[in-house]
Amino acid sequence: MGIVIYPPTIDWSYMRQRPQHLMSMFANHGFPVLYFNKKNHKGPVVERIVDRLYVINNAEFFMKHLFPQIKGEKKLYWTSWSKMLSKADLFQADAVVYDCVDDFPDWEQDEQRWINRADMIVCTAETLKEKMEKLVPHKPIHIIRNGCDWNHFSRALSMKMVYPSPVLQTPGSKIGYVGAWAPWVDENLLQTVAASFPQSQIIVVGPQLRADAPNLAPNVHYLGYRDYGELPAILSYMDVCIIPFRLNRITESTNPVKVYEYLAAGKPVISTNLPEVRKLQPYVNIAESDQEFVELIRTSLQTTTMEKRHEYSAYAKEHSWKQRFSQITAMLNTHYPEFISPSVSTRTLDVMTKSFRAYSVALNHCTVNSYYADSNFAKDPALIGQVYECFFKSETGVSRRSIERVFLEFEVAGNHPNWMEAEIQIGLFNQSWDRHLLTFHNRPQSTIIALCRQTDSVNETVTVDITSFVTSSILPSIHLSTSYFQIIGIHDARLTFIGK
Repeated sequence: MGIVIYPPTIDWSYMRQRPQHLMSMFANHGFPVLYFNKKNHKGPVVERIVDRLYVINNAEFFMKHLFPQIKGEKKLYWTSWSKMLSKADLFQADAVVYDCVDDFPDWEQDEQRWINRADMIVCTAETLKEKMEKLVPHKPIHIIRNGCDWNHFSRALSMKMVYPSPVLQTPGSKIGYVGAWAPWVDENLLQTVAASFPQSQIIVVGPQLRADAPNLAPNVHYLGYRDYGELPAILSYMDVCIIPFRLNRITESTNPVKVYEYLAAGKPVISTNLPEVRKLQPYVNIAESDQEFVELIRTSLQTTTMEKRHEYSAYAKEHSWKQRFSQITAMLNTHYPEFISPSVSTRTLDVMTKSFRAYSVALNHCTVNSYYADSNFAKDPALIGQVYECFFKSETGVSRRSIERVFLEFEVAGNHPNWMEAEIQIGLFNQSWDRHLLTFHNRPQSTIIALCRQTDSVNETVTVDITSFVTSSILPSIHLSTSYFQIIGIHDARLTFIGK
């Protein structure tokens, strides 16, 4: 008996993928779940999504002030990000599952360093399993592939076709890709498809994860990120769905969630020759070349019947998240049987959802530059490192009544491989200053109250408790600096107040 912890990796409300689905399945089967958002958010510190599923919106406050109240329960730590294996002890994990879902080169160093912290390993693809078997042959390793929310996507079969805004109705066929606009999407293949079907609409739906937007041809419509709830209606508009991925290290190990969702919606699927998608033949069509990709689309448009669409959907039902969870249950029964009987009370967690809330005040900033010591850079981004320091202040006062804690929060970003290890100095001061007049030469002197690194944070938000430095309604100004040799960007700096 126990609770399931999913550490900060992807925000709950962003791109509903494997983590959200699996944690929902745990909750549906009686296990309390703590799902940590990747960044801190305003609102309740602990947010109840459905019965037994709780999203943690402020990781630092929760871990310090609320997590210690959860006593005597087994804790299953389930992570799909190798970096988070290093934080299992912070969450007092009794058992650790590494859910190996991708072969990202950037993750490999953390994977090799921390993989022995995992007690069980789950892989979504055969190539990932082979990789793990070489790395830790003594660990239990299981393949549990991705799946679909069949009830959600099968509705597309009976939906009245809707024209997704801003796409206008046209007489031609509709060819769709639903997924991230990421580096592994082959824009040249999409260009070929668009040119081969000039009377058709090519609809691209998903967040932009690369610098260039899909501005390919007049008949290619990029709708951007759409809410998960909209996807069945959008899929109902499409005649054929595609997976136009390049073949590389990442895609050869990917088991696309979208292929199961396409099939559940009753759509014929055309894919490049991805190893994991090949296993789904004959329910998907695999192209060895761009020309074959085009011809398979053409054939599917001409020959797909409603009976065939229902066959696709019925096949996808065999790959639902419910079916995948039965594999997880079998794995846990074998390797961690004492956890599998869900009988934990959620009373403590339910009380937490009503206890603390967070709200934030944005901070104005001014970057100063020692190389241009008499120049003002109020319009520049917030930067520290090399010749840069940055000053922040709020124009808003605050009443201390009902406020439990006050935090300085911000996110950081850098280009150097080790930027997350950079030590950031946090200084405070009460001297007044004008951000439009501030320069390096006239900058106020601050008192350093803390040193922090991004790697010390529970999630991606750097959080520093400054409660003891806030008196009555006076908010101190903040000075950030670092001796790190590269430039670091500071994003969304704010003061966050948590109270009842």
